[in-house]
Amino acid sequence: MIGKIVKYYRSSSIKTKTMVVIIICFILLFTASTVSLYIAFNNDLKKSSEKTLDDSIEAYEHHIVIYSKIIHAAMDGLLINDEMKNIFLERDRIKLYEYTLPILEKLTENYGITRWAFIDPEPKSTYF
Repeated sequence: MIGKIVKYYRSSSIKTKTMVVIIICFILLFTASTVSLYIAFNNDLKKSSEKTLDDSIEAYEHHIVIYSKIIHAAMDGLLINDEMKNIFLERDRIKLYEYTLPILEKLTENYGITRWAFIDPEPKSTYF
């Protein structure tokens, strides 16, 4: 097949040879342009995706820091509350539940916290 093309090309006129060369150059130029555009598009897409991912990670880490500070503030407020400490030391679950329920409801509403866990200090470390 290629031999026939070469034989036809050799026997063709200058005008035909010029047209063949121009068409081949156009095809090569079109292919090179398409490949270049494809590579540039993929590079831009990758950079955009990496920036979006980095921004998402940064926002997530920021939210974690903010929410942990809020939870720490709430816990500090509970720890300095003498009435709650006394109820905790009495180990009266019902009283402790009733006392802390409004606080838990507010934390659930604002931050999605849904459970309390009251733990005995070391060495027992048991839930009650």
